[in-house]
Amino acid sequence: MKNLLSPILNTLLLTTATLLCCATAQAQDEVEESPIYGFVASGFSQSNIEFAMDGQRFKPKAAPYFELGLGKNLQLNDDWTLENQISFRYSKAGIKGLSGDFTQQGLWNTATFKHHNLLSFATPFIELGVGIVDTSLNMEQQHSSERFIAYEANVGLEFEITEGFSFIFAIGDSNVDDKNLAPWFKH
Repeated sequence: MKNLLSPILNTLLLTTATLLCCATAQAQDEVEESPIYGFVASGFSQSNIEFAMDGQRFKPKAAPYFELGLGKNLQLNDDWTLENQISFRYSKAGIKGLSGDFTQQGLWNTATFKHHNLLSFATPFIELGVGIVDTSLNMEQQHSSERFIAYEANVGLEFEITEGFSFIFAIGDSNVDDKNLAPWFKH
């Protein structure tokens, strides 16, 4: 499945980057910049990493995450916004069926392309991110960690609850799940 998703994800990344460049170039006369703002975000994410040990399969539980960062919006026209954010993200999850934890922390740069006025109840978006991530696995007196360049691509809907407070639902993919952090396990 990962072999199929990789070309699709690469195509999505290239297409979105091209659209962002074209939209930015076309809207240069119309671009309105917002001031730099700070933000705090939290939520849950589920990793696709799976470990095998003694014929049993284990995966991390859904992980709460915390994110703190700075951002800037570019209003390209009445319908399109490009949002750029730099943030620190931290998450830690237990592992179903084993004593241990799976931790991720990283510095991320994300670009979000939002289409306003398409739906009356939500704002659809495409988000692309690149980061430096430190991922560690601690299980049964063994430890493994790796620092690497990570990417993520998400699509979703943003529901504005009040001014400055939103609920976001997104699905996506990341290369964080491709890392084999447990060499003592059969992956």
